[in-house]
Amino acid sequence: GIVRFDEILIQWLLDNNKEHEFHVFLPCTDYCIHFQGYERMHWHEWPKGFLSYYSKYQILKNTIQKYNLECLHYLENLTWFIFPGISIVSTVHDISPVKFWNKPWMSLGIKIFYLLNLKLTLKRASIIVTDSEASKKDICLFNNSREQGNIKVIYPGNPFNGQQLKPVLKLDKKPFILVPCTFQKRKNIPGMLKAFEQFKEKHSLDLT
Repeated sequence: GIVRFDEILIQWLLDNNKEHEFHVFLPCTDYCIHFQGYERMHWHEWPKGFLSYYSKYQILKNTIQKYNLECLHYLENLTWFIFPGISIVSTVHDISPVKFWNKPWMSLGIKIFYLLNLKLTLKRASIIVTDSEASKKDICLFNNSREQGNIKVIYPGNPFNGQQLKPVLKLDKKPFILVPCTFQKRKNIPGMLKAFEQFKEKHSLDLT
């Protein structure tokens, strides 16, 4: 899905590459309203669901051939798609399914699928983008390499540029712990809540 990180990336590409054209594949083309007026940005509707991989492959293949694309940037779960003669940039947010193999977050089939994709990604991609130095270290260890020059860290932050942010929650200036994540099993929300209670008891703090 498209998040703030992707919006910043698209804006940077448009501002710093005046001669190139870009093609963006999205589940919902309504998102292009943020970039109306950019003639060099082309939008394609992206099929949803795990079983739509063949349709995605055909869309990418036809777009690459029609526009003679030079570079393709996608997530690691699309590494199955083989397009000779085009540079690949792949985003690997983390390798938690491999790092925590024994945890019951995902089915065995999904874990094996992810493992094969990760191996193919490390083999095929010219550049690998990840979220943190910790994730980069994990990827290097997985690939039996202390350092890998083609792994680049881009923090998924938000450059507010001095904008005044509006408060969402009124917490009466009490200290708090913010956990920005989805409610998925692999996020270990129960473990986080237990750690939160233990932290409050150990330090005698009135936390939110």
